[in-house]
Amino acid sequence: MTFSKNHMLVGTIFIIALIVFVFLLFGPKDEKYYIKSMIQILNQYGIETESYPIERVLVSIPEQFDDVYENYNAIQKEAGFDLKKYYGKNVWRYTFRVTNMGTAQEIRANLLVYKNKIIGGDVMSTALNGFMVPLNFKELNLEEQMGSAL
Repeated sequence: MTFSKNHMLVGTIFIIALIVFVFLLFGPKDEKYYIKSMIQILNQYGIETESYPIERVLVSIPEQFDDVYENYNAIQKEAGFDLKKYYGKNVWRYTFRVTNMGTAQEIRANLLVYKNKIIGGDVMSTALNGFMVPLNFKELNLEEQMGSAL
């Protein structure tokens, strides 16, 4: 039995259509859905942001923490996260501009995401002598650490 060029073309089109169908059915969810969910989570902490992140960067969690990462992980633990579970993993950091905290300096909220799950985050100022606090800073009464930003 021999296949003509038409049979091969039809077969190729069928395979491509099947791949596209499977991708659409089981592929990644729409990023807009995830971003909307992230904003809703930030809102639960009393953090209001712009409607889209200003940055999305792939970062590597080191396999061993130095002092900087130990201090950062201490901030995470205050909010119920622990980055040590993600040693050696690549995670996405989404950065949002915060809109409801002061005007003297720019405030940003960062979320760390691994396999579509939020595994950490912080609120920080971009000022040279700024601050960094856990997402649940209001619950922990850390507003005074944030100084004139509020």
